Amino acid sequence: MKRKDFSALSIQTQNEKISYFEHEDFIAGTAPFLRGIDATMFLKKPLITQLLVNFSSPEKSNTFIKEHISLGYKAVILDIKTFPEATSGILIESVDDMKLLLREIPLKELSITLTTKNAILTVLSLFIAATKQLGIVQESLTLSINYNYKNAIINTEFHQNIIESILKYSKKHLPNFNTISISATLPKNKKTVETELAYFLAETYENITNCISKGMTIDSIAPKISFNCSIEDNHFLEISKMRAARFLWAKMINQFNPKQQQSLALKIHALQNFNNSHKVLSVFLGDAQSVISNINTVLLIENETAITKTVDSWAGSTFVEKTTEEISKNMWALFNELLNNGGFSKNINLTLNTENQKEFSLELMIEAAEKNAAINELNSF
Repeated sequence: MKRKDFSALSIQTQNEKISYFEHEDFIAGTAPFLRGIDATMFLKKPLITQLLVNFSSPEKSNTFIKEHISLGYKAVILDIKTFPEATSGILIESVDDMKLLLREIPLKELSITLTTKNAILTVLSLFIAATKQLGIVQESLTLSINYNYKNAIINTEFHQNIIESILKYSKKHLPNFNTISISATLPKNKKTVETELAYFLAETYENITNCISKGMTIDSIAPKISFNCSIEDNHFLEISKMRAARFLWAKMINQFNPKQQQSLALKIHALQNFNNSHKVLSVFLGDAQSVISNINTVLLIENETAITKTVDSWAGSTFVEKTTEEISKNMWALFNELLNNGGFSKNINLTLNTENQKEFSLELMIEAAEKNAAINELNSF
């Protein structure tokens, strides 16, 4: 077969970009953090691989955790259910059940995230009570909470002060408390990248406003809140979404006049259980902080590619920059529309009884848990 002669082929290159976007002037490690919350991103703070644990049996979950600690996992998500009829999760009905789950696990060496479809304060009180009875110093715990609005529904009523109570208790007793990772709550059939971000910001805005009304400062609230980001199949859309999320978080928080730049830096966690490298790659390229995945998948990307040695790998791409701009503009308009129409609670049909809103005491719940109070009794505190 005769080869085609390419010796006279002329190759021309274009030295100038087709377009330029205003937000391209921003850099990583400084507000508004569009390109990442650290100046060197994964070189300084590697992506955290989280281990999801949700076997129904506390004993089986305990064994599973121990086996995987030896494989290198340092971050564990405990998916807890407090009622047998719940569809998934580790069944914990007392502080003794929680002690079975945590028995002989080196909690001082791990980062623990609690997640549940039930009342989060009940789960947290059982966890704290169990660690105290196991002789673990609270100051040594590195703890996070995965939160959605259903976690604040106790005895069929929505209680807006749940995040406030967690932040106040952690400030007093848990100096290494990491973050409350908020999942975006959406009305049915309304999921787009814009609605996910807008409802996340609207929900967070409502909780921040409530906390500030109770005497807390924005700099004691914002650094402790993060975004539990869903990751779908559209690779570049998800990357652009995470960039836009950091950008608009800083824009929203700036309205509260923070004194610390850290308050403007949004941490992003991908707390779905990913078994394929495609979505984990999106998490890396979007410069998130943690992912639930097989640790070998994460190590493969870290060791066999150069993307962890770069900051904001897709920066300058006309398509990604244009998509970031479009998401930012559309989402900010939707966010303001939500605020102007009653805010997050009204738009997902939550009824807030602000006059008779109960102030839960996490400390009293922990004391009751230590005395083996029943779940229904804990929910009454």
